[in-house]
Amino acid sequence: MRERTQINAIREHLKKNKSITSWEAIEQYGATRLSGIIYILKHKEGCNKCNIAKYELVKGD
Repeated sequence: MRERTQINAIREHLKKNKSITSWEAIEQYGATRLSGIIYILKHKEGCNKCNIAKYELVKGD
């Protein structure tokens, strides 16, 4: 039931902090598949106010 505990913890984190990064999920909750948890929250539990992550590659030197 570790997955369910992670889902609950991340749901509470989102309620309190409004956002979470993948690194926060790993460090604080041991959740390496944040996208999967967000999917569950959004589609299976009806939390429809989830934002989509934005990934950007910035060209460096």
